[in-house]
Amino acid sequence: MKKLTAIAALGLALILPQSLLHAGPLGDSIKVGMSEAREGLLGLLDAPDAAAQSAKLTAVQAGTAKVDAALAGADATKVAEFTALWTEFKNTRDTEIIPAIQAGDKNKAKTLAEGVQAERIAKMKTILGGL
Repeated sequence: MKKLTAIAALGLALILPQSLLHAGPLGDSIKVGMSEAREGLLGLLDAPDAAAQSAKLTAVQAGTAKVDAALAGADATKVAEFTALWTEFKNTRDTEIIPAIQAGDKNKAKTLAEGVQAERIAKMKTILGGL
C-alpha cells in the first residue's frame, strides 16, 4: 500500500492529469512530451531491475526530447518563462530524483517531487494554458 501511495503521489506531483490543461498546438505538443516523460518516470519507480530501469529511462528521454523539440521550434520570447522552468525541472529530475530512485531512496524522490517539482509543474501548467 505504501508503494502504491508513493507512486500515486509522485505521479500527481510530477504533472497533473493532462486533461486539465487547455493549450493551443504548441502547448499540446509540449503536453505530449511531458506526459511521455512522466509515464517513464513513474515506471522507473516500479522497475524491478537494471534492464527495466533502462527502458523506462529511454521513455523519459524520448518524452523530454519531444518537449525540447517543441520549445526549439517556438518563438523564444513566447516560451522563455516555460523554458526556464522546464530546464530547472529537468535538472532536478535528472540529477536528484532519478538517481534517488536508482539508489532505492524513493522517499527522497517523493519529497522532491511533492515539493519543488510540484511548484514548477503548477507554474508550467499555467504557462501552457496560454501557449
